[in-house]
Amino acid sequence: MSSKIYPVRIAAAAVTLTVVLGSQAPALAAGPNGQVSVSDQETIQAHLDASGKVKDASLYDQVALQGTGKVTIENPVSTKGLRNLDGFGGFTVKDGKIVQTVSVDGQRRLRSVSDFPKTLPLKVSVTYTLNGKQVKPGSVVGKSGNLDVHYRVENVTGVDQQLTYNDGTGKSVSKSASVAIPMVGTLSTLLPSSFTDVRSGEAAMAGDGFGGTQLNFTMTLFGPIGSTVAEFGYTAKIKDGQVPAATIQALPISPLDNYSFKDGAASYKAGADSGVQLTGGAVQIDDNVLKLRDGASTLVAGLLKLKAGADQLSSGLNKTAVPGAAKLATGAGQLKNGTSQLAAGSGTLAGGAESLASGSSDLAGGANSLADGIAQILDGVDTLPAALAQDASFKQLKGALLNIQKGVGSPSDTSTATLLGGLNLLKYGLRSPLGIAHCNPSATDATACGAADGVQLVQQALTAADPNLAALIVAAKGSYNYAVLTSVGTCPQLQNGLPQVTALAVPGSPCYAAASVLIGLAAPPGVYPAPFDTGGVQAQTAFAAATLTKIWQGLDSQAIPGINALKLGLSNPACNPSNPTNPANPCGIKEAAGLVSGGIDQLVNSIAAQLSTALQQATAGADQVAGGAGQVADGAGQVSTGANKVSSGANQLDSGARQVSDGAHQLASGLKDAGSGSSQLADGLKTAAGQAPALPNGASQLSAQGTSQLVASGKSTAADYGEKYALIQAGAQRAKTDGMAYGAPANASGATAYSMELAAATTQSRDNWLRGLGAVLIFVLAGVGGAFLRRRFAK
Repeated sequence: MSSKIYPVRIAAAAVTLTVVLGSQAPALAAGPNGQVSVSDQETIQAHLDASGKVKDASLYDQVALQGTGKVTIENPVSTKGLRNLDGFGGFTVKDGKIVQTVSVDGQRRLRSVSDFPKTLPLKVSVTYTLNGKQVKPGSVVGKSGNLDVHYRVENVTGVDQQLTYNDGTGKSVSKSASVAIPMVGTLSTLLPSSFTDVRSGEAAMAGDGFGGTQLNFTMTLFGPIGSTVAEFGYTAKIKDGQVPAATIQALPISPLDNYSFKDGAASYKAGADSGVQLTGGAVQIDDNVLKLRDGASTLVAGLLKLKAGADQLSSGLNKTAVPGAAKLATGAGQLKNGTSQLAAGSGTLAGGAESLASGSSDLAGGANSLADGIAQILDGVDTLPAALAQDASFKQLKGALLNIQKGVGSPSDTSTATLLGGLNLLKYGLRSPLGIAHCNPSATDATACGAADGVQLVQQALTAADPNLAALIVAAKGSYNYAVLTSVGTCPQLQNGLPQVTALAVPGSPCYAAASVLIGLAAPPGVYPAPFDTGGVQAQTAFAAATLTKIWQGLDSQAIPGINALKLGLSNPACNPSNPTNPANPCGIKEAAGLVSGGIDQLVNSIAAQLSTALQQATAGADQVAGGAGQVADGAGQVSTGANKVSSGANQLDSGARQVSDGAHQLASGLKDAGSGSSQLADGLKTAAGQAPALPNGASQLSAQGTSQLVASGKSTAADYGEKYALIQAGAQRAKTDGMAYGAPANASGATAYSMELAAATTQSRDNWLRGLGAVLIFVLAGVGGAFLRRRFAK
């Protein structure tokens, strides 16, 4: 039966370890091939009868290993009934320790079980009262009525030790006390549904969902936070009664480290410290009270002298101090006005100094950046001529200037590919360089006459023809053969001269054609009506000759000089390059292009040199500006710091002046009151001098009945809390040294939990007992009967 509940008991003990102790990191054990963490958990499983008497106890030990490597474990255990829970093999035991060398790669468990021969740390007793009468557990089975179950659990690990603590006055005292290993635990039981009206003043109760009642009792089994003895229980109305099983789970703890108890432990330390402080303060107060008693006698004599001084004080206040205080108040008010102005001005100075410092810092930074930028530009200026020589636009500009020179051509050029060649051709088209006497009007080559030559030749021809026409006309007028000249037949009327011509020049007249010719040749304009008013050929020839004269003269006087001027504007080889804009002899476009082309390189080099010099000067200036701005910033910072100090001081001064002014006014007002009160003081001192002897007596009574008692109370508090905290400290130390039943392997962490099963008393257990008793009786009877038969058959 007991073997079936082992897993449940072990699991319960493991839960207790986890809940109360929390997660505990295993220690590291060094192995030859690495590191392995080792922890040891001891679980003591005990079986108790329903009254609390121990029937048996076992030690379940589990060593947990984690890591990689080989490690040798020497684990202290009980060797009585030692068995291996991981297999059928045995253990190597030496000096009460299981010695094992194991290899670990990940996780591994080593489990064992053995008898537990030691005394359990907890002593349990259970009493049962049925209907007001104390009974044995078995007497409850099958009964009905009012059942009262009372549990008593005692921590029996106490040993006498000397506790040392402060008595409250700074002295250490020692006292012998029983120090138990601090234990905490729970007792839980499940009451069946036949238990009704269940009541308990200590248990946490809850239903189990099937009509039963779950009871849980919490135990703090150590002082002074708890007690080494815990008593609790429950009452219920039962029917067909039984005694349910109960389980106790407990384990040692350190109250200084455990989360649930360390605050409580700290409160005892705080109480001890408070007691020490209370005692020290009370002693000091009592000393001062005694000093007060001693001083009271001196006070009596001093009061009489004080009375005389009070009279002098009254006179001095009213006659001197009060008027002086009024003047002081007036002067303090004027001082306050001045300090207010100083504070405002110093604040403005501080703000300006801060702005100056900030601006100077920005200026210094900008000047440094400017110097760096100028240095970069200076590097570029030094390479400017060479860079421009390789620049495509620069090359294009130089090429364009060269093309301008080529496009202009030479002054004697006659090529159609140049401007001067075109102008020469244009000029020669107007006037042949051979002259009018040598040019050929009908030629198409270089010997051809120009336009002006042709116009002049036509003019000359017309001038020569005009007299010939006049002679022809005269001859025609007197010729009877005029009809032959005009090819119109005989017209004798023409012999009468021109006045008759208009009459003959009628359409249809046989003389029409001849008359029309005569009019066309010789009639001057304005003589004959239309259509005969055409002017004669002679007149038109003379007009054309005059007009042509104007044309060739205009070409010679304007067009050809303009072409020559245009040629000089394009090219003037005779100009002075050192003075190209001389109005008397200016250079042409070709010479200007040459000068520009040649001057570009000089200009670039000159500009680069000037820029370099200027940039070097600018860099030096920027550096000076940066240095000066830095100095200004430093100075402004110092000014700002000083100004802030001045401003702070001025504000403090203003605040002080305000306090002085307020104080002066209060002083003036107070002294005025003091003047009237000094008289009252003199009268009061006279009365006080008569009552002063009562002071020493009162101080003695205060010391005896008050402060001395306070000292005693402080010492008592300090001693009480000091003793209790010393007990907690001693218990915590025992938990660390004696908390485990057997102890953990070296360099390993460990803990011990106790699981104690209180047996139930039920009809089933009674039936089992009866069946067992029957079996024994049968066995006995069988033995007796067999012996009887053997004796009988033997006879």
